[in-house]
Amino acid sequence: HGILRCIHQVEVRHFSEDGERCLVIDRQTSRRMATYDYLNRSRVTTQDLGDGTVVYEMVYDKQGQRWKVNAFIQELPLGWESASKRKRIRLHSVLPPTIGRDN
Repeated sequence: HGILRCIHQVEVRHFSEDGERCLVIDRQTSRRMATYDYLNRSRVTTQDLGDGTVVYEMVYDKQGQRWKVNAFIQELPLGWESASKRKRIRLHSVLPPTIGRDN
C-alpha cells in the first residue's frame, strides 16, 4: 500500500453551464510516495516524485452534497505555465473532434 504526500495548490476552471462539473488544476509540490508493508504496517520505502501538476474533472454529488473526482484528465508537463511553453500548450474545456496521433 502507498500514501502520496504533497503540498497542494488548487485552481478551479471551466464550470459547466449547470454548475455541476468543473476542471481542477492541482499543482503538487514536495511529492513523496511512502510504501508500506500491509501485514506489519511498516514503511518499506519512500520515493521522491518531484513536483507535478494534474488535472481532474470534478462533479457535484447532489445526494452526498459534496464535490467528487469524476475523472483524471492528465498530468501536465513540467514548466507548462512558462512563457516559452505556453505557446505550445493549450488548455481546452472540451476536446477537439480530432486529437492525438491521428491529427
